[in-house]
Amino acid sequence: MKVVFLQAPQDIIERRKKLGLDRWDEVWDGVLHMVPPPSFWHQKIRDDLYFILRGYCERYALGIIVNEAGVKDINSPATEENYRIPDISFISKGREEIISQDGWINSGPDVVIEVRSPDDETYEKMPFYERIGVREIIIVDRDTKKVEIYRLVKDKFVAVSPNTEGWLYCEGLKAYFKTSQIEEGKPVLKSHLALDKSEHQI
Repeated sequence: MKVVFLQAPQDIIERRKKLGLDRWDEVWDGVLHMVPPPSFWHQKIRDDLYFILRGYCERYALGIIVNEAGVKDINSPATEENYRIPDISFISKGREEIISQDGWINSGPDVVIEVRSPDDETYEKMPFYERIGVREIIIVDRDTKKVEIYRLVKDKFVAVSPNTEGWLYCEGLKAYFKTSQIEEGKPVLKSHLALDKSEHQI
């Protein structure tokens, strides 16, 4: 469930800040979107992916990968804050300047990863990510582990097609992803890291 306020009551905003409940809130073109805390399984998928990819990015000096960092549209009107908080963001080596001193990402990361929970706004974020120049977005469904990758082509996201073995390739991370079924039909997310040829599953 999401709660959207055009003008949120100040006492609600202050209470959420005091309790630390605002860490996932986003502002869309000046509109506050109050997002409930992610579930255990949502966080587990995000954390497992982050753990796998962080070590890989560090080993091969691919760039910086972080979770829950705010991504701003610095070209929005001064009167309208406009930011999203992806589950994971990746900034390739040589583009670190888009990270501001106060920790905001002020342009499109090379890759964002969103774990999609029921009734959330993952797909509604895509025009924002297109506009600020995110090069690839990976979407993982929390429950089915279905994975989708979209790549920016002429300012629009285009779905990446799987190869003959069902793998989807992320150029920025130099990694393949696919969904498989294991024991008793339980879905898993598999990753194949191209540079060290290691495979992992979540």
